[in-house]
Amino acid sequence: ASAQVVAVDNTAVTVSQPRPSSITSVGETKRVRKVPTRKVPYRVGYSWNKGGRLKELRIRHLARKFLKIWIRNTFGRILPHEAKLYYNSVVLRRAFEGWRDEWWASRREWSLTLRAECHYRYYLYNWTFNSWRKFISLQREKKAKVQHAQAFGMILTHRMRVLLAFKPHAWLKWKEMHSAARHQKDKESKAALHFNRTLKRRTLTQWINYISCCQTKKTKQGQYELSVWLHVPIPEFLSAFSRVKLHLFLTVVFVCVFLSCGSASLLFPPFAKVLE
Repeated sequence: ASAQVVAVDNTAVTVSQPRPSSITSVGETKRVRKVPTRKVPYRVGYSWNKGGRLKELRIRHLARKFLKIWIRNTFGRILPHEAKLYYNSVVLRRAFEGWRDEWWASRREWSLTLRAECHYRYYLYNWTFNSWRKFISLQREKKAKVQHAQAFGMILTHRMRVLLAFKPHAWLKWKEMHSAARHQKDKESKAALHFNRTLKRRTLTQWINYISCCQTKKTKQGQYELSVWLHVPIPEFLSAFSRVKLHLFLTVVFVCVFLSCGSASLLFPPFAKVLE
């Protein structure tokens, strides 16, 4: 049987392989007899109960120790994967520096143009946003004013409807007030006319009494003088003279007063101011 070395936990273990069942040559095929084999070779002196586990751990520890010593002696203090990572990072950094120098340092005008475009785009965005905010505020104010105007229009419409509903009642009320005012005015005019007539009548009565008194006094005095001169008794003379004279005088006075107030004022100057 052929043997093969297998590494298990950094420990070399020899594993025997079974022999092939037949061997093929160029011209013929020869059968080979099967022989039983052990997968793990037997080692003399190895026993689990006699410190075999400790010996196994010691073997693995020594294998790791000498492996690290061999790696350090072969590759130095830096391991290959660390060196590979460092190499890749340096290559990337140099490539980036070259690209940056090519695209930004050498192309200064292009970078400034790009910055200007970015600044202009930012300015446009900012101006657009501010304009949008202003537009929104104006729209809100416009909407509020429209709502206020609509509410005011609705209030006016309601008031007009209320006024139209109260229009017949107001018309009737106005007619009643107008008729009451007209009746009041008629009453006042009638009262004024009655007052004027009463005043004129009272004035005329007083004036007639005054005239009659004066006339009586003058008549009595004249009659007395005439009676004295004619030697006639006074009572008989008065009864004959006063009837005719008083009747004519009263007729003339009443006609003048009731035909014209102006003529009455002219006829009776002492009472003209009282009649006015």
